[in-house]
Amino acid sequence: MNEVEILRKLVSFPVLGGESNLSIITWIQNYIESYGIKTSLVPNDEGNKASLHCRIGLAIDGGVVLSGHTDVVSVAGQEWSTDPFVLTDGEDGKLYARGSCDMKGFVACCLAVLPKMVAANLETPIYFAFSYDEEIGCLAGPDLVRAINAHYYEKPKYAIIGEPTMLQPMIGQKGICVLETHVNGSAGHSSRILQEVSAIHESARLVLWLEDKMKQLVNAGRIDTRFKPPHSSLHIGQIQGGIAPNIIADQASFFWDVSTIPMDQAVDIIAEFDTYCQFKETTLRKIYPDFRIITKQHHPPVPPLDTDEHDNIVAFTLSLVENDSWGTVSYAAEAGQFAEGGFQSIICGPGSIAQAHRANEFIEIDQMTKGIQMIEKLIHKLSVKKIMKRNILLLCIISMLGLLIFTNVDHILWLTEYSKTGINWTEELFPLLINNIIWLSLIPLFLIWKTHKELSKSIFILLITTVLVQVATTVFAQITNDPLEAGLPFVIITIPLSIILLIFVVKELRSKT
Repeated sequence: MNEVEILRKLVSFPVLGGESNLSIITWIQNYIESYGIKTSLVPNDEGNKASLHCRIGLAIDGGVVLSGHTDVVSVAGQEWSTDPFVLTDGEDGKLYARGSCDMKGFVACCLAVLPKMVAANLETPIYFAFSYDEEIGCLAGPDLVRAINAHYYEKPKYAIIGEPTMLQPMIGQKGICVLETHVNGSAGHSSRILQEVSAIHESARLVLWLEDKMKQLVNAGRIDTRFKPPHSSLHIGQIQGGIAPNIIADQASFFWDVSTIPMDQAVDIIAEFDTYCQFKETTLRKIYPDFRIITKQHHPPVPPLDTDEHDNIVAFTLSLVENDSWGTVSYAAEAGQFAEGGFQSIICGPGSIAQAHRANEFIEIDQMTKGIQMIEKLIHKLSVKKIMKRNILLLCIISMLGLLIFTNVDHILWLTEYSKTGINWTEELFPLLINNIIWLSLIPLFLIWKTHKELSKSIFILLITTVLVQVATTVFAQITNDPLEAGLPFVIITIPLSIILLIFVVKELRSKT
């Protein structure tokens, strides 16, 4: 299946944020596993939703996570020209459907390139991480990140979250938290407004406090010019209360959100608001003892993303795309959660955020093509050409055999010299010590030989055995005072070890390249 065919299938699953995503995640799981890749699911407590993660390639540190979400926003109240859950080619270079841009287009690109990933013999792995309920507060992100960190003993280095950015790397995002505040006051005739506690009036004062707090942050210099607007914002989107103009409202509530730049923390702003609410409760309970202000978070605060422009992931991602500059976004995404989990994170994906969440959402076919190209460049970067592998292996073979031959020749000359003139232990022990140091210095080289772990272990054992034989030879020569008798076993043992090593490396060369 190509990327358009996969996208057509993905958008046919009308999974909204908050709804079960098992239908779409099961299809994705079956597709991935059809290529021999093992997947893992991270279910929610109820078992009706699940995130998915998997690894393509070797279990090596430094891999790259490609992350997306499977849910979309509602189409209720929107006037669509086409069926929002049927991918429609508008014959204008655009593909129309809910989620085509945000962000099933990126997921489709990942899945379309999967066969090339499998065939590439990746030197460094690529991971898929697909979540649920991103659209209602990035609810699954933290559990998915924890699951990845716990499941793989190796550590991925980068996370690319494929939200629509027109394939421009975004190094920063704002954090977000949506809250509902409910005020419980006292009812009465409107003429008694000073004798009662109006829930609407007090809600208005809380709204003004939130607006003043936003202005205080700006006036205090809490500005990050990378963002538009360059400050944290506090916004009230809905307010309800009252039953008649001449009745003091005893109930009122309002929904608000706090969107934070990286230098500000939503939890701190919320804590200050709670402190102010407690003060108001203490004061107004003198008038009405049951006065209460209750604020509930609709989701945990989503952390902002603050990737440094000099972090390795920035240059790495820029090398994958045609854009030559980075930017930031003012919306929230799961990138901040991946960053908190220890991954260098960035947002970069096909499509424009201007098309997200609106009627007749679309993604340009050209953006899909460029999304495929980005991932193909990633595969190329994380793959090692066979000729390079062969050269590295041959270099290691030559180095190993050269040192083995040198050690054997050195001991043969030593034995020959001893048979003629005797031996000076001080002079002979020093080169022997140098030989041991040379052998031991090779161990780290083969331990970092990532693509041949079993070979590394075998070489390690051979090196240690050789060193131990050398040490035993020296000790035995001192005890018996007969270096000739002690040296012959070393020669007899190391020559077969050299042959065994040669056979094993050649066999590994054929199997791995």
